[in-house]
Amino acid sequence: MKRINILFVLMLATLATLSAENIRFTATGPGAVVKGEQFRLVYSVNGEARDLRAPDMPNFEVLMGPSKSSYSSMQIINGNMTSEVSNSFTFILMAAKEGTYTIPSATVTVNGKKYTSNAVTVKVLPPDKASAAQAAQQTAQNGGGHSRSAGTVSSASSAKISGGNLFARLILSSHKIYEQQYILATIKIYTRYDVQFEDMKFPQFDGFLAEEVNLTPHWTIENVNGVNYNSAVVKQTLLFPQRAGNLKIGSCKFNAVVRLRNQGGGGRSIFDDFFETYQDVRKVLITQPTSVDVMPLPAGKPATFNGAVGEFNISSSITRQHVKANEAVTVKVVISGNGNLKLLKNPEIKFPADFEVYDPKVTNKFKTTTSGTVGSKVIEYLAIPRFAGNYTVPGVAFTYFDSKSRAYKTTRTQDFKLQVEKGVGGSAQNVVSDFTNKESLKMLGHDLNFIKTNEFELSKEQSYFFGSALYWLLYIIPFLLFVVLFIVFRKKAQENANLALMRTKKANKVATKRLKLANKYLHEKNKDAFYDEMLKATWGYLSDKLSIPVSELNKDNIENELVKYGAGDELVKSFREILDICEFARYAPAQSSDEMHRVYDITVDAIGVMEKIILK
Repeated sequence: MKRINILFVLMLATLATLSAENIRFTATGPGAVVKGEQFRLVYSVNGEARDLRAPDMPNFEVLMGPSKSSYSSMQIINGNMTSEVSNSFTFILMAAKEGTYTIPSATVTVNGKKYTSNAVTVKVLPPDKASAAQAAQQTAQNGGGHSRSAGTVSSASSAKISGGNLFARLILSSHKIYEQQYILATIKIYTRYDVQFEDMKFPQFDGFLAEEVNLTPHWTIENVNGVNYNSAVVKQTLLFPQRAGNLKIGSCKFNAVVRLRNQGGGGRSIFDDFFETYQDVRKVLITQPTSVDVMPLPAGKPATFNGAVGEFNISSSITRQHVKANEAVTVKVVISGNGNLKLLKNPEIKFPADFEVYDPKVTNKFKTTTSGTVGSKVIEYLAIPRFAGNYTVPGVAFTYFDSKSRAYKTTRTQDFKLQVEKGVGGSAQNVVSDFTNKESLKMLGHDLNFIKTNEFELSKEQSYFFGSALYWLLYIIPFLLFVVLFIVFRKKAQENANLALMRTKKANKVATKRLKLANKYLHEKNKDAFYDEMLKATWGYLSDKLSIPVSELNKDNIENELVKYGAGDELVKSFREILDICEFARYAPAQSSDEMHRVYDITVDAIGVMEKIILK
């Protein structure tokens, strides 16, 4: 028996030592309280704690505490033993005066080691100005009447649900911003009742790219015009305006279900002294519509500006700078910061002409917060040098509009020196083959043949193949075929050397391939993938067909080049409409299937018309 007790004590000691390796000591309290009301400040630690040292709290009155409570558990799962030990220390405090105060950190000792908690900030609000009058009114109502039977509500109770006791607001962080600069839209509820909400209908945010902020609604106390409300944020959205002008934001509408206690008139029963009855009353809440004044970006945009608005940094790296021919290298460009990261175009790296370059791999690491869309966009460019030599991979220039300083800023990545050595089998080698056929010798049975002296008949000389017409045709035809093939292959090599011409010829083929993939997404009703593929197909087709690099491609120079090719106003208008619809639809609410079919059809028609114009 003693041995079992000793083992049990050792087991507990071991578990306590293991749990001490991950000790968490935290302090929790309300974010806001009302002056004169009590609240709890709780210190929690997941270990056997001793010697709690609470901080001085001169702005609060300590009514009770610390009161300690403990919890412990042990589990054995698949032979693995785990234990959990936690202690909490609770203080009951009361705010002495209004203001915002920070309660400093506390310390505690666990297994001989000291740990420090976090600080807690508490906002102390003034007492409700209307509370005394309402309390007196409530006392008069309770003393002068009796509650009615369960399930009824008097007209006076319904009248209490007024705009002053329950309302909602749509709050914008700013009403005047630049194009592509984000604002935070917050929908907040204020109530003095026990309330629930249903059938929420939020605004569509037309003209904005909307990014919803993930949040968990929770109630807190907030003082508005001298009245204390329970308030909660039900939705927060980052809005990026896509065009300049005065953009309207509609109302938010939802139903509030308020639980009210039935107030009696006469005829109280003895059971009314023991039971209270309630009834749910519904009220429709509607926020006020508002608008945002969106200013266009200032003039003087640098040539390297492609629509980035916010605060950004750009950096680059290369996998290696000494390679052999036909070995791949990867250049990675990272754009990080806060702004319209989702709309950034990939910067173009001008690799040397002897490099084979593939489509870049893009990795987005975004996080939507109340402070904006923060994170990074990683673009990896894979290239293969085909010949030996010393090359320079130039850096890229990145320009963005800084919304704080209201100025364009340009930053550039570094150049990379790349030394390419001759690869194994990388250079062409002359191959000489011997196709000489050697005939075997035929030995005769005799060295001499006697002249025949007997009679013989003369015959007509046979025609020989040597020197005949067929003989010469078999020489001339291969020669002519060689000349034709030489001319064809030479022309093909010249076209391959002309990258712009090759891109123009393959533009329709590449666009057709992307349109087939977009058609697949269309039938699958995958809206995001469909519009993304349609946008890639249109931009890629115009870039290849008009021989404009992607980094320099924009709607203005597309229109100019289309006009040079002889495109009419309708065709130019069609391409611009396709680009606008696809850009907005990727971030707008779900589009109908008919609209997606229409976009697909006008894109196919526009590319078909463009091909006919160029063939002329």
